[in-house]
Amino acid sequence: MNYRSLDWLTDRVASRLHEHGVGSGSLVGLLAPRSITAIIVMLSALKVGAAYLPLDPSYPSGANVRMLADSKPVVVLGVPDLISELKLPVGVVALDIEAFVREARSAGPFTPSDLQLSPDTPAYVMYTSGSTGTPKGVVVPHRGIVRLVRGQDFMTLGPDEVLLHAAPLAFDASTLEIWGALLNGGRVVIVEDAVPSLDVIANTIRNHGVTAVWLTAGLFHLFAERDLSAFAGVRQLLAGGDVLSPSHVRRVLDALPQCRLINGYGPTENTTFTCCFSIPRSGWGDGSVPIGMPISGTKAYIVDDALELVADGEIGQLVAGGDGVALGYLNRPDLTAEHFVPDHFSRKYGALLYLTGDYARRRSDGAIEFLGRRDRQIKISGKRIELDEIENQLRSIAGIQDAVVIARSVSDAPPRLGAYLKPAQWPTAKDFSDKILVVAKTRLPQHMVPADVLVLETLPLNANGKVDRSALPTFPSNSCVVQTASTARTISPTVTLIVDAWRKVLGPMDIPLTKNFFDLGGTSIGMVKVHAELSGRVAMALTMTDLFSYPTIANLAAFIDGPVSKDGTLPTDSNVSRARARGAQQRALLQARRGLGGTAGS
Repeated sequence: MNYRSLDWLTDRVASRLHEHGVGSGSLVGLLAPRSITAIIVMLSALKVGAAYLPLDPSYPSGANVRMLADSKPVVVLGVPDLISELKLPVGVVALDIEAFVREARSAGPFTPSDLQLSPDTPAYVMYTSGSTGTPKGVVVPHRGIVRLVRGQDFMTLGPDEVLLHAAPLAFDASTLEIWGALLNGGRVVIVEDAVPSLDVIANTIRNHGVTAVWLTAGLFHLFAERDLSAFAGVRQLLAGGDVLSPSHVRRVLDALPQCRLINGYGPTENTTFTCCFSIPRSGWGDGSVPIGMPISGTKAYIVDDALELVADGEIGQLVAGGDGVALGYLNRPDLTAEHFVPDHFSRKYGALLYLTGDYARRRSDGAIEFLGRRDRQIKISGKRIELDEIENQLRSIAGIQDAVVIARSVSDAPPRLGAYLKPAQWPTAKDFSDKILVVAKTRLPQHMVPADVLVLETLPLNANGKVDRSALPTFPSNSCVVQTASTARTISPTVTLIVDAWRKVLGPMDIPLTKNFFDLGGTSIGMVKVHAELSGRVAMALTMTDLFSYPTIANLAAFIDGPVSKDGTLPTDSNVSRARARGAQQRALLQARRGLGGTAGS
């Protein structure tokens, strides 16, 4: 789609939104995978003076309903199967996004009469994890987007750049991917699959001449361990969302001499990026890769508890000011006042500082080093998680008196969430913890559901009557009394391959054959790595959709090989053929149902 067609169509979609009561100060909900249609709706909402609210299709409907109840959009546009699952708040209308845009082609263009916009007009709302148990809606104004992508110094954006759009719409990296192209006359190429494999991303980059790519730290590390030939035409590669491995950085610098590698840092509350570091091929000194300097239009300070500057080299809290700072949290004046404070370093009236909660220090050369969190917030797969939010959601489940959640490391695997539960009455059911997790999955996104659970009669307390986290018992390596890879009598070669792939992601553990990958602490990034491990090694070409559809070892092996007979023998060739046929049908059905069949657009 070219810019003339985009302008023509968004004028008409804007007109239809206006007919549904959308106007200045309104919110338009969006519950759909990334697509050209989604971008059309986002731009159309801005044309009528509204803000867009992207919701994550991978979240349970209960979590999205809570966000809708908090934000109260006028309308929600989405994929039918997703919006049909929502119990919408009173007054909120849900519509089929594809039908809405298609029917808008016959409408007249939107002609604003009294539309008044300013740099501080809200452009979008994105929800992040909240310590109270309720996610927080970050309200980002137009000036935040403009400051991110116009006249910037951390990367080159213009008509010659082709940006990859691979992030979920509800993840603020999409702000750079979409508006970095559209506000500079460039092209945006949309990755088709909802959760793309490494091969899908690489082929999209290669086939569409992508020149600028943003990757989460997890994806960056996976690509760094592979053949990077698909990135031969990439001129700018940004990575962030978590700490970058120096060894992986060096490998990418060596493999891509034509490419500028940038470490990006920033919370949603400061519009995607606060600091960036263009990594020199000569190195960056000792230690971790710095997050660099504040980008244009941004101020970054290292302060003490009194919000006064500390000397270079001293550790303090990183706080951010400038045009990227959000307006605050939607409908949460208490939290806004706590985290957004008057900017006493600025002469601009009403300027705010955002307190990131991150420890940092400034090096002698001016570059900033990220040192970790001040609170109980962590990151898994690049997503911010408040452990307090998980605890509050678990405590709200009937039968739970108290809960403590920790993040623990298992070997070289990503952090795993573990929950200690104190029941109101000692449970008699052996599957008590499993039933609690079933409820938790209806209230929390998958990456926030604990992988391990211990039920305790009492939680250890310190002298002040607070939970003594250091005295909590350790989790057993595997508390599931079910058939595992080491106890099963007959293991097929396919099962062995899958088990090996899972262990490379989850760490050394005895994996139950019927346990869900995500229940064991797996993440979407982890599943991408499993896909990379299995590609070319099993009897069929697997897609990411296949792995999400068959998330246990037993089911995935049966899908690949066909059902294993009662005597444990391997399937015949006809079994494999039927499995392949089922696979093609399953993929087609899932793509139709989930709306994954969009086109890579420009």
